[in-house]
Amino acid sequence: MEWLPRKIILLMVTAAFVALNSSLSPSTAEMAGSSAGAHQQSSTTQPDENFEIHSSAQQETAAQRAVNGSYNDHSEQDEKNCRAETASDNRSRSTRIEPQSSEINHIEESSSAAWNSWEFDILQQSKEDLVDIIEQLFAHYKFCEKFDIPDTTLRNFIVAVQEHMPDNPYHNFHHVASVVHFSFLTLSVCDGADRYLTDRDVFIVLFSALIHDLNHPGNDNAFEVKSQSQLALKYNNVSVLENYSIDSAFELMDEDMALNVFQNFVGDDLEYIKNSVRDAVLYTDMSKHFELLNKVGHLADKVPVNRTMIEEDEAARQLLIKFIVHVSDISNPGLPFELHSPWSHRISDEFSQQVNKERQRGLEVTAMMDGMDNEFTKASAQVGFIRTFALPCFEIMALLFPGTSSILKDCVHNANIWQGIVDHLSI
Repeated sequence: MEWLPRKIILLMVTAAFVALNSSLSPSTAEMAGSSAGAHQQSSTTQPDENFEIHSSAQQETAAQRAVNGSYNDHSEQDEKNCRAETASDNRSRSTRIEPQSSEINHIEESSSAAWNSWEFDILQQSKEDLVDIIEQLFAHYKFCEKFDIPDTTLRNFIVAVQEHMPDNPYHNFHHVASVVHFSFLTLSVCDGADRYLTDRDVFIVLFSALIHDLNHPGNDNAFEVKSQSQLALKYNNVSVLENYSIDSAFELMDEDMALNVFQNFVGDDLEYIKNSVRDAVLYTDMSKHFELLNKVGHLADKVPVNRTMIEEDEAARQLLIKFIVHVSDISNPGLPFELHSPWSHRISDEFSQQVNKERQRGLEVTAMMDGMDNEFTKASAQVGFIRTFALPCFEIMALLFPGTSSILKDCVHNANIWQGIVDHLSI
């Protein structure tokens, strides 16, 4: 197969992954296409742990590396240093105090070793178990005690989210749990993100992750717009599904006090939390991806980050909140391949379902989502998405939060595996 047709396929399927979450603005589509095309030219021929993507990367700022998709290998020393931190130092952080509830402690003794790991397999858990796990992740930070949230109210709300998540191939409750779990680990690992954030900010991250896809219909924003759905009309074709999820969550709490996690927040606190949650969920819209990475990249340029500077800078903390939730939403390429691969097949299945809905309704078929039963197309999609979107995110994560550096390594490894499949099938 000649290079040009392969490039065209890669660009199409890369854009399809973006389209599932949003309608791309022209500038975003142009940046995505440019980046994917550049990486296609520099692709490796076999899965190689020395895989690198860089263009004069030594001279680039973190923001430029994020947009251009450049990659520099990271030393494992940060991770070793992280593991070497003493337990007493960890306990000294106000946001890292262990929960006091005897019931939660009992649950944690039997299961925390499993879920407190990047290698925890969300897809192997039942929905009921995932409700318990999400409750434990919130309990780790003692939010119910700190913010006067009744334990039963938090659990009721998590159960309500589970009940309002359709059984889509990809955007389902298991995806929600995976985003909450990834957010939690990004916050809580040694040298993680919670050292920069207030308790209130950490709560916002986990709550936003929990609701970010509430009531997701299993299609993208573009489908809502071209089908002229009621949701598209209601939200004026802007971040349709993200706005829908936010409003759905707030309506659940407004309509039933037994679900109202915000019931004891008042005044400025309540306004801050609701506005921050709304912003965080809106920035899971992939049309905002490059804008967000550019801003966070400038923050990463200041590494080692001045912790006091960020703690005192509300705008910087808000930026980190949005970044953590966004990266967690697209995080499965950073998992070990055996955990990442099933998610890739699920997203392909959801693409195919949307194409079928378009045909049934007489709508123009999204060509970029068609043909996902083809292994070459599926593998090419993964290469394009990882190189264009996931890898730059994980590079910035490793700069800001050294404890997450293993994610970057797994992401590179996964890109090489998919590229090897593409090369094998193109012979």
